[in-house]
Parts: sequence; structure tokens; C-alpha cells
Amino acid sequence: MFAYGIREQGNPELHKHFLKRLSMEDTQMDYQTLNNIIYYLMFTTNKDEKLWSRLVQNTLDNKGYIPVRQYYPFKMSKFYLQHHFPNMEIRDYTDKFFHPERYFNTFLQQNKLLNDSDKMEFTNFLYNHLFLIPVNYVTFNNCFLLRHCFMEQKIAINFFSKRELIPCESRISAKDKLHSK
Repeated sequence: MFAYGIREQGNPELHKHFLKRLSMEDTQMDYQTLNNIIYYLMFTTNKDEKLWSRLVQNTLDNKGYIPVRQYYPFKMSKFYLQHHFPNMEIRDYTDKFFHPERYFNTFLQQNKLLNDSDKMEFTNFLYNHLFLIPVNYVTFNNCFLLRHCFMEQKIAINFFSKRELIPCESRISAKDKLHSK
């Protein structure tokens, strides 16, 4: 599901089958499985409140802490749920984020960005040719990373290097579009 979702691939019948299977699933899921399902549902802009409520409850029923390596989609789902289901009670769900939030850092997660030659070339273009000096790598809510910000104008440029694009298609993945959903 994750692979089809992040690449925005697969025919509508396949996605209907995925959703049907998810709605029938009644077993306890581990954090890795929830990670993939939450990503998939956000990639496909799923607005089934009943399904989301089950996933929230499934997360609450899991013992222990959410592993930091799998925390990012849970954190993003908080904003997704607040936007699409403003009346859904997610306080206990977000309380589950306390421990992983202490160690999670969006900037470090995307540390590979700093030394990318395409990004350095783009930044040099902004500096040397356009005489623009953006604030680089601004994080919001320790979740969303804006790569080049012009604070006074309230504009951000999210430049993606060729290495970050989907191979052979030269476009960004659904994961990089999540902030707009």
C-alpha cells in the first residue's frame, strides 16, 4: 500500500480493494503496519472518519511507545485529523506522542538536504543572481520543513533535487505533498 500510495500509482480498483480490506481488518496492528496505513490514507486523502477512528483506537491499544523511526506519519496524522475531522477527539492519541516527540527532530531526519550539490547551486543562484537571502530550513511544529523562506513576504520555496524525485518520472512523491493536505 505504501509503495502505491507514495508514487500515486495503481488503478482505482486496486485502491478500492485496499480500502475494503482495511475496513474489514479487525486485528491489532503493530506500529510499523500503522505507519504504512496512516501514510497511505494521507497520500490518498482518505476522509473515512470511521476508519480513522479505528486506527486512532488501534494506536492507543498498542502497548509501549511509538518508535521514533515510525513516528513521522503519526505526527503528520495529528494535523491531518484536525483539518479533516475537527470534531474527532484525538487528545489521548496525541498524548501517545509524548515520548517520541522528545527525540524526534525534523531537521535531523532530513539532514541529507544540507550537503546536496543541487540545493547548494540553487541557494547560490538566489544569493548571487537574484540577491535574495532566504532563511533556510525552517521547521513548523517540528514536523514540516520549509527549505527556503522569505519571512517578510510569507513565501517559501521547497526545492527538490533530482535525487529526491521519483526515478524516471521527475516529480515529487506523495509524501512531499502531505503538508498541503
